[in-house]
Amino acid sequence: MLLALLSITYVPFSLHNFYLGYYGRGAAAIALLVVGVALLFVGWPGFLFGGSLTAIGYVGLAMLGGWLLWQVSDFIRIITRDLQPKNGSYAKKSA
Repeated sequence: MLLALLSITYVPFSLHNFYLGYYGRGAAAIALLVVGVALLFVGWPGFLFGGSLTAIGYVGLAMLGGWLLWQVSDFIRIITRDLQPKNGSYAKKSA
């Protein structure tokens, strides 16, 4: 349950990947978010005024859309316990 809370609360930081030991995936998710936001920021005048910057904005939107789908799929995989820790499985609670 804590992992699902981490995945919702700290979506931009992709902390659930770091918590599970997937450091490369976590860094890639953060990089995808940062580059997508940067391209969207650079391309937003193209949406208002037209021109060649529009393509850059669309690339940024596509990257952010891909990032969002990745985060939603990770959340679903966490809830269904399909996303396992890198070094094994979840610890069993002792009664």
